[in-house]
Amino acid sequence: MPSKRKINITVLIGIILIGAVSRAPITAVGTLIGNISSDLNLSSAAAGMITTLPLLAFAFVSPFVTVVAKKLGFGRALISALFVLAIGILVRSFAGSAGVYAGTALMGVGIAFGNVLTPGIIKMKFPGNEGMATGVYVVSMAVFSGIAAAISVPFANSIGWKMTLFMWIVVAALTMLWWAFMGKLTPAESSEEKAEDAKENARSIYSYPMAWILAAYYGLQSLLYYCFVAWLPTILVSKGLSASAAGGFTTLNQMAGLPMAFLVPIAAQKMKNQKNIALFVAAVYFAGMFMLYIGTSPFVIGAALCLAGLGAGSSTSLATVDITLRAADGKMASALAGMSQFLGYILAASGPTLLGKIYDVTNSWSVPMILLLLLIIVMTFISYASGDDFTIGEVKPKI
Repeated sequence: MPSKRKINITVLIGIILIGAVSRAPITAVGTLIGNISSDLNLSSAAAGMITTLPLLAFAFVSPFVTVVAKKLGFGRALISALFVLAIGILVRSFAGSAGVYAGTALMGVGIAFGNVLTPGIIKMKFPGNEGMATGVYVVSMAVFSGIAAAISVPFANSIGWKMTLFMWIVVAALTMLWWAFMGKLTPAESSEEKAEDAKENARSIYSYPMAWILAAYYGLQSLLYYCFVAWLPTILVSKGLSASAAGGFTTLNQMAGLPMAFLVPIAAQKMKNQKNIALFVAAVYFAGMFMLYIGTSPFVIGAALCLAGLGAGSSTSLATVDITLRAADGKMASALAGMSQFLGYILAASGPTLLGKIYDVTNSWSVPMILLLLLIIVMTFISYASGDDFTIGEVKPKI
């Protein structure tokens, strides 16, 4: 029988792989929006829908993930979801205009399972080390997002945008095979009584004000992140950078957040509450966004993207680790993640399309940038409230 240490390392590798496929297939689209729009004759708003569809899938699939996982087991649920993700990548790449939207939606369904189940896996498999495991997970997402942004334009110039997006099926397949190997670590719990308990626990989360606060924080930081994913390269081109340079600066933005994305959840776990660290993260984020708004020289833009990357990476880590720290156990962590994504991504899904529409009307990125600055201010208050020392729901025994 494998030792607990070996099982945890194996699970950690699985978490890294989930992180790898959680954002890169979406981030890869950001730098190729121009190619896709030109080839398929899409407006800015229609192009924005390509990055909005996964968020809608995250929102509407998330409430059902814990029920499915309760019946199948976390491992089997992930394997099924990763298969759907791989099919989505295939359809998005080669099925024309309709396929871009249908495939992207399927990808969102697959990714939603990983997003919801990973906090629960971390809570169950890394008790006392949730911060470290969360940091590794978020860093994995950021690293592969940066890689996707960096390689998409050069690869598209060589093999076309369709093959460039299709390449990510390799990572999806590898992740699926790894979790197939790991399925035995998270066996199915098929008892009808346990399934009913899971439904009751998930419903009870909505009675906690803290759960609503966490959902709002998760949604706002996701809204900001996906707006950046969708439009940052275009914003940079509007400031005079080439498409290739915009891809490089986008990678810089992604990579700049890596150290803090790893360290923030570790530091947060050691604190009695996370209020002060929430204020620090928001301040850095605002400073970077404001510098990007006023900046025109490559040096200022680069510095701005470094700060914004620190803020984005830190806020993603903090929002994710807050879920595991606030939850009483692994089941509650996954249920809370499901609620946070259901409510949070409904909010986040409006961002890319709304920014595209505002740009279409104003023909300028000034108004969308000001809107993002205002959202960071709102997020500051919510993130401060989410740092309160509070545990969301123990499982209540039946009487």
